[in-house]
Amino acid sequence: ALQRQPPELQRFLLDTCVLERFTPELAVAVTERADAPELISKLVRGHHFTMRLPGEGEWYRYQHLVAAFLRRRLQRAEPERWTDLHRRAAAAWLSAGAPAEAVTHYLAAGEYESAAEALAPVAEQMVHSPQAGTLSGWLEQIPREVWRRQPGLVLARASLLFGQGRYPEATDALEQALDELIERGEQERAGLAFLRLLQVALSAGTPERGLEAAGRWLPRLDPDAGVPPAAGMSLAHCSAWALQRQPPELQRFLLDTCVLERFTPELAVAVTERADAPELISK
Repeated sequence: ALQRQPPELQRFLLDTCVLERFTPELAVAVTERADAPELISKLVRGHHFTMRLPGEGEWYRYQHLVAAFLRRRLQRAEPERWTDLHRRAAAAWLSAGAPAEAVTHYLAAGEYESAAEALAPVAEQMVHSPQAGTLSGWLEQIPREVWRRQPGLVLARASLLFGQGRYPEATDALEQALDELIERGEQERAGLAFLRLLQVALSAGTPERGLEAAGRWLPRLDPDAGVPPAAGMSLAHCSAWALQRQPPELQRFLLDTCVLERFTPELAVAVTERADAPELISK
């Protein structure tokens, strides 16, 4: 069926097969052909492997089996062009404001440094989305020595580890991210890493590690810096931050009395075995 098409359509099909979906503008950018919109119209009118996707915008894709065939053929017959087309596709998606789409193409082209740079700004948001598994897979593909130079990726990796209950590894990754973020002057993201470090300590049942972390990192953090507004922060993070800013005796008292839904000074004395419980409550 491919061989029965005019040469210009064969070339267009092979050049655009690297795209899972595309607009005429994306097709122009990848193929470097100004007549891409007309070629797409020919394919659709002739019912040649191409379908328009429902929804807003002018989006197209090829039938899945045809797309898979085209990709195998292009990669085997023209490996250098395969790589170059993926580079163009990545650049086109970046220009369109879709860095996550660009990452797939950079990885296909073996451009790991570029993939890490494109992924870094969006990785932390992906952790708290259905794309978390995709992010984990991408970090497995990118060599460790590459993504470890991107604090945002280290922070995202630590959050993934935390979600998997791998607390010691998450702690190590968060401390590395903290060190690099503070060194770069990125105080807001450093504050986020610190809050997650506290959450790891609390979730692991080792609040004393949170106290150690507070002693180590708080002097290096700007107390007026906030945290990124779309960082997926929860009330648990904020509570952890507030807890660690209390004097040690109040932290211990809060943790010991949290088993009570409500309490009087007398109940607090009985549970904590502290005679000064009424004074601590007043504080």
